Amino acid sequence: MRQSSLSLKNCFMLSKQTRPPLYVNFFQPVMKLVQKTRIGSRVKKKYDKPQTPYQRALASSLIPENQKETLRQQYARLNPAELRRNIANLQSKLFKFTESKKHHANIQNNFV
Repeated sequence: MRQSSLSLKNCFMLSKQTRPPLYVNFFQPVMKLVQKTRIGSRVKKKYDKPQTPYQRALASSLIPENQKETLRQQYARLNPAELRRNIANLQSKLFKFTESKKHHANIQNNFV
């Protein structure tokens, strides 16, 4: 296996470990589009109040109470600052990986 394939595999494994969806689903509020009305050539959009997917799941009547309790327990174990640090660390490693690939490609092109 080539070195670049190994590095890419390591980056993929790192992304699995940091799990950015946890941060997004539990701590990143989203404004959902509620209504869209066309007035002539303009479009007027109405949004719901910002909530995280976690908050929307707890407010939903479609989610069983035992699943909501599981979500509450998972939320209690999470540390948003730690999740952000892990995401930033992963982004830094991925950036370094892509920069090294660009540098390696430039060296290869100079010798051709």
